[in-house]
Amino acid sequence: YHGAHLVKYRGQMDTHGWIRGNWEIPDNCDGTFELKCDQPNWAGFFMQGGDRNDMQLGLAINGSSVSGNGCDSIGAFSLSGKYL
Repeated sequence: YHGAHLVKYRGQMDTHGWIRGNWEIPDNCDGTFELKCDQPNWAGFFMQGGDRNDMQLGLAINGSSVSGNGCDSIGAFSLSGKYL
């Protein structure tokens, strides 16, 4: 989140286009997430403290690089990482 904190997402994509896994804000909190691809947009949610928080994002996967931007009830965010 711009000017706030880093969130780490780790998950796996299934054959139907869903990515499911775990997220964490290091040394703070964690939860689970699910994302569904509907090119070029992705939609999903993350769970925190038993509450569901919807999120929308644009995500690009180019080889092993992942990047994008999105927003949720917390605010706007950008992302980058590796697809393994």
